[in-house]
Amino acid sequence: NHQNCTEVAVAFAKGLFNLAVDQPPAQSAQTIDRLEALYKNHRDCTEIAEAFSNGLVNLAFSQSSESDVQETLSRSREILDAHPQSKDIQLSHAKTWFNLTSTRDNIYPGDDGGREVQHLVIVPATRTLFAAGMCRGIYKMSLPSE
Repeated sequence: NHQNCTEVAVAFAKGLFNLAVDQPPAQSAQTIDRLEALYKNHRDCTEIAEAFSNGLVNLAFSQSSESDVQETLSRSREILDAHPQSKDIQLSHAKTWFNLTSTRDNIYPGDDGGREVQHLVIVPATRTLFAAGMCRGIYKMSLPSE
């Protein structure tokens, strides 16, 4: 562990994540903001970064506007860029894409239709993410270089 990764800070981060899970969306978003502030004070701590990244996954699932999900995805990407070796953060970042790929009110609007992701696979050797969906097949995304 890095010197900035204290047991108390890690425990607090995990506690904030657990708290956010049981809160209504507005309160959960505020708790995730507190978790982000903790992360910014402990950027080198992978465990805190993982808790924040997982919190963003839950936040993305609860958001109803595409712009909010895009912002959350951007925040998630910043964590991934800072901790590219963490498999947990790679997976969390991939999960934040789920809400962006699904449609809310009507599963078949426009040309895109519903694209709910059913399976995510990361191939570490090639740093490639595959996302398989119901209606639109398989998506491929290259992860950031090491």
